Amino acid sequence: MNIKKYSALFLSACGLLALSILITKSNSPLIKSMETFHVLKSHDFATYITEHAAVVIDVRTPEEFATGHLSNAINIDSTAADFRQQLTALDKSKKYAIYCRSGNRSANALEIMRAMSFTSVVDLEGGIVAWERNHFPTCTDSLTCSD
Repeated sequence: MNIKKYSALFLSACGLLALSILITKSNSPLIKSMETFHVLKSHDFATYITEHAAVVIDVRTPEEFATGHLSNAINIDSTAADFRQQLTALDKSKKYAIYCRSGNRSANALEIMRAMSFTSVVDLEGGIVAWERNHFPTCTDSLTCSD
């Protein structure tokens, strides 16, 4: 082999080594973003909340939240002027499960949270409409959920 072939082989090997190191390091922002930002169907969303003790955030308006929400959800209105400021107060290393009515506002909120360096956020596909259509419970206060 000539020097050009050795150089190309060496650079390829270095690239593969760097990639393998990146993949094995759990603190890598690239890998975290690939692994922890997902849109999940209702059943998977419910499982994620339970298995990961995720903080549930309803990004609808307070009026929408009052009509019914997921158990233990907190309400942070994505249309509020201080939405980003409210997110800043959250622990970015925790796992979050977010939703809205149909999935549009929560998809935008997920992208905002990703840009703000949150490490684990999942979004409910189809929002609370899909959740209820799949017969998952909602709450109208912090104590009572309907089946």
